[in-house]
Amino acid sequence: MKFYVTQEDDCERCGGAGYVEHPAWTRFYAEDDGSWPSAMIWFREQGWHETPDDEIRCRVCGGTGVIERNVELNQALAAIGLEPGRLREMSVFLHMLNKALEAMANPTVV
Repeated sequence: MKFYVTQEDDCERCGGAGYVEHPAWTRFYAEDDGSWPSAMIWFREQGWHETPDDEIRCRVCGGTGVIERNVELNQALAAIGLEPGRLREMSVFLHMLNKALEAMANPTVV
């Protein structure tokens, strides 16, 4: 039996922002000096009825800024430094630590 967890990474296309520069604006900046009056003229010459927004939602991540993928649990644990074979040992240690912390927080009078 295999178990999976979800791994989230920043989208490589938009860098985690969720949006990118509109391709038409990228072309405009490559071809023109970038002034606003020339932008309106340039976009009309390109067939645009209105000047588009300068940014659009990233198509790779759908505007979320993250890419999700399923990762096998053992692989995820190894990525954060937990060896799956030592989980039982760590569980016992954490249980003992929790008991010690509880005892410190609630001392009994002898």
